[in-house]
Amino acid sequence: IMTFGGLFSLISGRAMQVREGVLLKELFEADQLNSVFAMIRAILIYTFGAELIGAALLWGLWPELSLGDRIFYCLFHSIASFCNAGFSVMPNNANLLGYGSHWQVWGGVAGLVILGGIGFGVLNDLSKVFWQKVRQGRRPVFIKSPRNPSRLSLSTVIVLATTAILLVFGTVVIYLLEWNGIVGKMPVGEGIATSWFQSVTCRTAGFNTIDIAALQPSTKLFCIFLMFVGASPVSTGGGVKTASFALGALAFISILRGREQVELMGRTIPESLIKRAFTIVGLSVIIVMTSTMMLVIFEGQQHMLIDYIFESTSAFATVGLSTGVSPNLSQPSLFCIILTMFIGRVGPLTLFIAVAGREVSAHYRYPEERVTLG
Repeated sequence: IMTFGGLFSLISGRAMQVREGVLLKELFEADQLNSVFAMIRAILIYTFGAELIGAALLWGLWPELSLGDRIFYCLFHSIASFCNAGFSVMPNNANLLGYGSHWQVWGGVAGLVILGGIGFGVLNDLSKVFWQKVRQGRRPVFIKSPRNPSRLSLSTVIVLATTAILLVFGTVVIYLLEWNGIVGKMPVGEGIATSWFQSVTCRTAGFNTIDIAALQPSTKLFCIFLMFVGASPVSTGGGVKTASFALGALAFISILRGREQVELMGRTIPESLIKRAFTIVGLSVIIVMTSTMMLVIFEGQQHMLIDYIFESTSAFATVGLSTGVSPNLSQPSLFCIILTMFIGRVGPLTLFIAVAGREVSAHYRYPEERVTLG
């Protein structure tokens, strides 16, 4: 939404208001407004390019369809994948059930989901460093070095590392948790592909190649964790975002190591960002728990608590996965889910920026006093 707002300002030549400019610079982590407009142009190129390539990759998935339907299916699922929408036009609301063993799904669809959820800032940073090295006639080097000033930003490194860890860790955990369930009934290769695909889509997209309602309770709880973390900043996905989760984890590690500052790769992360990350995570927990509590109150089915947490988290993170309880919810519960989706789509960071007052540095400090914690 913010990207389209900036695009319309760019096309129409309308002067952007100060508040709009500040919000866009915060979301895109840009130093100047010109950098924001450059990234908006890059976003359009990345989006249309990735979706066209994705549609070509999906061409062999529905050979039985007519030419027109085949083109529509490929374009629709490619766009839904890259935009992390998770919508499918398969008959009988089947989503991608039964397609888990096809490489176009665990490779093509999953790849589009990752590209859309990794964030345009990361893609722009990777592209910028790559082409700088190409123009210099050197092999691209994406790590910090005294002789490599044009390196990836710390934000990009954090997002890439966190995404890779969550994808691999999620695949292994889902495979192990479902060893006595759905995955255990599949051949090893198909089971790994299914676990990988659900690890990808649980965080962002909402596609599924297996029946979510049939998952083990432990698997549902783990999927709730993946959905809560969500995608990366400036992406098409929701959740608290990988960067906020990573900063929280780094702060926790720093506390255990007795460090006052959070440090990574020779850089000190500002305390204000750590506070913002914890605020985003805390606010998100409150939103999900409040939504879940409302569902329990309205429905009166306490034994379905895990399913209600799953639905609330999926709504907040704009994932779209469901255990099948949504069609049976009452009108108040459906309104609660809609409100949760709206808040999740707007994003905790946007809410934080909108309601937070301007940061003012006080010229005094009160005396410190310790408080008993436990």
